[in-house]
Amino acid sequence: MTMATERLESLEQVRAFVEGSGGLDFVGTDRPSRNAFVRRVLVKFEYGTLGKADKGLVKRFLGKATGLSRAQLTRLVRQHALTGRVEDRRGRSRGATRRWTRRCWRRWTGRWGRFAGRRRGR
Repeated sequence: MTMATERLESLEQVRAFVEGSGGLDFVGTDRPSRNAFVRRVLVKFEYGTLGKADKGLVKRFLGKATGLSRAQLTRLVRQHALTGRVEDRRGRSRGATRRWTRRCWRRWTGRWGRFAGRRRGR
């Protein structure tokens, strides 16, 4: 996600980059810029029209350039194929939700607490 990765125009250049580099220093590591980069690359190389080997090459390039795993990239590529967008689809965190309020718990245990000392059948 540096200027060097933005300048790659052909699959041969991508192949040379993937085979020659060990990794990258990321300039834009926040999630929205990373997703935008993935989308730009998929559109630039017309990912949907590529053959199987070239798709694998583009995915390896994206993995090296973004640091995302193969599974994460597969999800983003599929999202792009279905919607034309690559965006964060995580839901809002609601924190720890309570199933029982204290009042409900007291009422429930109070009702069943009176049977605690009895045996079955008496």
